[in-house]
Amino acid sequence: MRAGRIPEVVVALMLFVLLGTTGAPSVAFAQAKEPPRERVTYEDRYTFKHGTTYTYDPWIWVYTREFAERFAMPDQWIDPGLKGALALAFRMSTIAPMTCGLGGNETACWPSQQCQLDVYYDTSVPIPWVHPDIERDLLMRGIASEEYLKDLNDNKRIRGYVPKDPSNGWLLVLGSTVFSIPAEKLRSPLEASVAYFDRTYQIGVGLIGFADLSSPCPAAVGNGQIAFYDLEGTALQQKGKLRDPKPVHVIEIPRQFLQRANSIYLKTRREKEEMSKRLLQEMRNQPSR
Repeated sequence: MRAGRIPEVVVALMLFVLLGTTGAPSVAFAQAKEPPRERVTYEDRYTFKHGTTYTYDPWIWVYTREFAERFAMPDQWIDPGLKGALALAFRMSTIAPMTCGLGGNETACWPSQQCQLDVYYDTSVPIPWVHPDIERDLLMRGIASEEYLKDLNDNKRIRGYVPKDPSNGWLLVLGSTVFSIPAEKLRSPLEASVAYFDRTYQIGVGLIGFADLSSPCPAAVGNGQIAFYDLEGTALQQKGKLRDPKPVHVIEIPRQFLQRANSIYLKTRREKEEMSKRLLQEMRNQPSR
């Protein structure tokens, strides 16, 4: 092959990518002129606005008008019913270790599927951090390969937050953070698990991410609530010395947001139920040992 000549197989591959299988120019690879960086909006990056490829956003959003203006978000998800937070974002996530070996079958696996909720808050509100010196951390499981290495010091992720002296309660990252979704229907509100946080995400804006199999899940539709309790009240409650502490901060979640999140949650739950039925059937069909 002479120097500078492009191999025929490379040329064929390039033509396939550019023209597609039909031989016609592919619309998916059409180039659209993007606005200057300071004028780029959510629609420019994450929708089919320009008729070209874009990055799909799996999150369901709700936010204040101020948040939308600052981060160039569309008006359609502005909701004045959101109180106590700048924005919320919800999705169903598969990021977590997977359980396999079900029914004695090495390849029978139960994939993780958990609810994930991000809370963007004004840093002037009294969020009850247990360790005010830690500005950010990632505690979500399944993100990096170190998940599968031996924990030499017994302090991997959330274990590093376990108090050496638990006499003051088992507070790890926050004081008690209780989800009531929806507030008027949930019999016993559930405490949430912090997956990550960044207290200085932007000037005046903090981020707390929750991920769990139950607490942030919108299993029903209605007005929801997230209540934050201070360290002292939570510790006394854990010891049984305080029955009903008052929250130091409350986030009111609008019904319309929970309705959209609930449709995604129910769809995922139905898929898991179908998967569960298939796994059970496969286990029943296995020959007995």
